[in-house]
Amino acid sequence: PPTKTDPQLDFSMMRKMVTSEGSNVKLDHNFVLSYSHPESLPEALMAPKATLQSMRSRVRMKVFTNQVGLQVYTGNSMDKKAVEKWKGKGNTCYEQHGAICLEPQAWPDAVNMETK
Repeated sequence: PPTKTDPQLDFSMMRKMVTSEGSNVKLDHNFVLSYSHPESLPEALMAPKATLQSMRSRVRMKVFTNQVGLQVYTGNSMDKKAVEKWKGKGNTCYEQHGAICLEPQAWPDAVNMETK
């Protein structure tokens, strides 16, 4: 369920990745997808857990996973002044907040937890 304390972290409905002030949402958060263990969720792959869509091109990506969490990162720490060092395909420069990374995973502290 979405957090009640920070509406900027409520992605239960499709919306733009901007704050109410119009700036980019800065994310490096692990969102709870399920409280169950992945092996007990065979039905988890039936419905997407996250959807990204370009407002301009309408290209859409859906994430299907049986993991309990989704780490979301928006390139917050990419130095705005050092865009030349962030080059990708076709020598394209990647800018701060120019992309989003979705990483289905176990809890961030899973290595410190006992397994059942």
